Amino acid sequence: MYEVFLSLQGEGKFVGEPQAFVRFSGCNLRCAYCDEPASRSSRRRAPIRRVSGEVELELPVPCGPEDVVEVLVELEDLEDTFGTVSLTGGEPLVQPWGALKELIERLRERGFRVLLETNASLPDRAPLIDELVDVVSADVKLPSHGPNMDDFPDRCLRFLERISAEVYAKVVLVDEECYRHAESALKGLHRLGVEPIYLQPATGSEHDLEDLWVLAGLVNADVRVLPQVHKLVDFIPR
Repeated sequence: MYEVFLSLQGEGKFVGEPQAFVRFSGCNLRCAYCDEPASRSSRRRAPIRRVSGEVELELPVPCGPEDVVEVLVELEDLEDTFGTVSLTGGEPLVQPWGALKELIERLRERGFRVLLETNASLPDRAPLIDELVDVVSADVKLPSHGPNMDDFPDRCLRFLERISAEVYAKVVLVDEECYRHAESALKGLHRLGVEPIYLQPATGSEHDLEDLWVLAGLVNADVRVLPQVHKLVDFIPR
């Protein structure tokens, strides 16, 4: 566990929606555009932040699923604005499975909608998570996203083949090389019936509108271009 905070969702289908975020430590990939590279390492204490960014309290790490749920219930009482808990990272699916499963089950028992934000790189975990969460947000990786990604986006597509729950996909565009690989990702997602698909220009990178238009039109599917809104307006409290 790295932190818990309240903010507006800055990516994908629920952009702009008030949510609670549970950020886990640890990741199996090293993407060049990583939002929170520091979360690859753990903390001894995880800060719990309100919408203002104020630290309400800190949880010792490791902590149990019941501790996280209790904190979220307290935050909901204080802020009374969110019904969705986003599990993010790092990569949630590298966490110990029993603890992650218990956390999700407890959250849903409390009436929270659970959004799993994953890099979709662990196909063997897909059957475990399927139908356990409400929505899966898959960050589909390309070979140009970082080291040791030669088998992408195929590995992400194998993950999504095993998901029957509600799902949408993001494809981050960092540079010109991404456009070459994105076509196969879009066609694979279209074959699986995954929609909507968000083409996400990485913050700070330059892109031509015509290139984005052409890429979005390669498949007959719901493909949208959406930047990282949280980076543009600093949704993440510090």
